Amino acid sequence: MQVVSAGGTPELMPQGRMVQPSSPNRWLRRQFRGIKPETLQSVLAAAEQGRDLEDYVDLAMFAKRLDPHLASVLDTRTLAVASSEFSVDPADESDASKAAADFCYRELTEFTGFENLVSGLMFSEYIGWSAAEHDWQRKRAEWHSAPRIIQPRDIRFRSDWSVELRTYRDAPAGAWFPVSGENPARFMVHVPQKSDTPNLSGDFHSVSWPWLFKRWMEIWRQTGMERSANPFLYGVYPKNAKPETRQALLDGLQNMSGEHTAVFEEGTLPDILEAAKQPGEAWSAVIDKINADISKGLLGSTLNVEVLATGGNRALGESQFDTTILPRLRAMAKRIAGTIEKHWFAPLLRFNSHLFGGIPKTPVLKFLLVQQGGQEVSPLVWSAALNSGVVKVDELRGILGFDPLGPEAGGDEVIRQAPAAPQGGSFAAAGSTPDGAEPGQAAE
Repeated sequence: MQVVSAGGTPELMPQGRMVQPSSPNRWLRRQFRGIKPETLQSVLAAAEQGRDLEDYVDLAMFAKRLDPHLASVLDTRTLAVASSEFSVDPADESDASKAAADFCYRELTEFTGFENLVSGLMFSEYIGWSAAEHDWQRKRAEWHSAPRIIQPRDIRFRSDWSVELRTYRDAPAGAWFPVSGENPARFMVHVPQKSDTPNLSGDFHSVSWPWLFKRWMEIWRQTGMERSANPFLYGVYPKNAKPETRQALLDGLQNMSGEHTAVFEEGTLPDILEAAKQPGEAWSAVIDKINADISKGLLGSTLNVEVLATGGNRALGESQFDTTILPRLRAMAKRIAGTIEKHWFAPLLRFNSHLFGGIPKTPVLKFLLVQQGGQEVSPLVWSAALNSGVVKVDELRGILGFDPLGPEAGGDEVIRQAPAAPQGGSFAAAGSTPDGAEPGQAAE
């Protein structure tokens, strides 16, 4: 189907979906149970050379599925963005831009899978790439989309770093096709521009070796607990004991357990040899250290997902959040917002240009990662705080990213909501008056 842009040029409207995932009864992923260092080295080397990204993705997914700490850390940063409030701001003050911003905001709020979409796009920070496919539908004489995430293992790069996708539609073994050859309004490709090429920029590279070492240490810890958790029983018999006496003592020891009893000949009562150290204690300490390294590698901080030797120091945890975690989350959120603006808002406004009398400027998407005291504060909470007069001018300026005014310029004054005027209410600093009137004197 064709739609006509503002300039009168026909533009093809993508219809239906091209990427069909594999059948649910076909398990195509590689198994990594009992993975050894040489296997990990092989998978990472292949990913570094761009030869085989499927094994890399399968291993990263395998690690997340079976490691509760890794899953917790990844979900912590993913949901911090996916579950946050957001705003869509107009590109300028024109009526068309404001209408476009409202239209795009309604598009996101009415899409029930938006949180799932953002979560899928956030996964690119972990492996290096992600993508979604639009599903354009006609509703209320308007075009709308319900994007669906594409499985990361069905994405790869060509020699020029352009993206290819795989579909199992009419191809049981899967067929690859280049995104560049398709309508640009069909796909949302999200490849974070970090310090390296996409196949090397995923965070799994930095935590893969600690994850593998921890996995083996957990096995050794369980083995130690199995062998040494219970006290060691032994019996001592006289030098000249008869063979049947020695055999009776051995049989008694072998038959004895925590829930059983045994009978020993007089003088052959076994002794108990207690372990000098709790089984697995040394391994547990190293595993905790590795978990902390994984937290720092993915979040930049440990105190916001676990309590260590600091005893849960709240002030230290808040400081680490403000200086390490929050900047990372903001960067991730901005990258995702840029992808949505380019690959969703822009075609959405083109296809619905008849609503605006032309193609308006693309609005700006912002994820509201506002933090106060280490806790997320929604816009509704901030509105209540402003109305109640508990926020100072410089505090609000700091949240908005502006430089403080200082006490001499009114930065310490409390913000209160002014009485409603016919045009609507406005916020004013406590003690200030309109039009330069003296305190207690109404303006003319």
